[in-house]
Amino acid sequence: MKRERETDTQPLRRLSFETMRAIMDKHIGNDIDGIFLEDNIAMARSAKPIIRNFASPEPFFFEDARILIVRKGRCHYSLNLLETDFLEGDVVYIGRGSILQIGQMTEDFDITGVAFDEEQLNLAFNGRPPSLFQQYACHRILHASKEEFATFGRCMDALWSITQLPYDTRRLTGLSVGQLLSLFELCLEHQEERKH
Repeated sequence: MKRERETDTQPLRRLSFETMRAIMDKHIGNDIDGIFLEDNIAMARSAKPIIRNFASPEPFFFEDARILIVRKGRCHYSLNLLETDFLEGDVVYIGRGSILQIGQMTEDFDITGVAFDEEQLNLAFNGRPPSLFQQYACHRILHASKEEFATFGRCMDALWSITQLPYDTRRLTGLSVGQLLSLFELCLEHQEERKH
């Protein structure tokens, strides 16, 4: 009698705000500077303390969108079945429904990033987000100029400062996410123009 071959296919690991919290609790604990995590928005000023916990042969399915700036180093990855690299100076938008598998990364690889749910996205654009940010399983990479990259850094710093206020900042964080995404869309348009 033939034995059926066992398959090592497993369901994708879903990355949501709940699973981010579980990963942080398991690997890091609650006492980490530079990480903000609520029910519909999360931010890491430096993802270096946690990013290696996400590096594995198993891909992640993102339930929410995110925008990242690559502060240092390089990371090879597969994103929505396309293999490429995150490079220092890149700004990356990853839409909800995307699948990411992190490969090799340099020791100094570090990002600043913010993840946000659909409620925050709608708040950011008064219920009418641009079509780019409504697409499912979509991503875009901006090879930012030094000036653009510095501006993204300042916007991220401002968003971080807002998250640290001791009261409800949901509306203001939504508007700040909108500012980041609008800046991304504008710079992406100019990047496309430079190619022609």
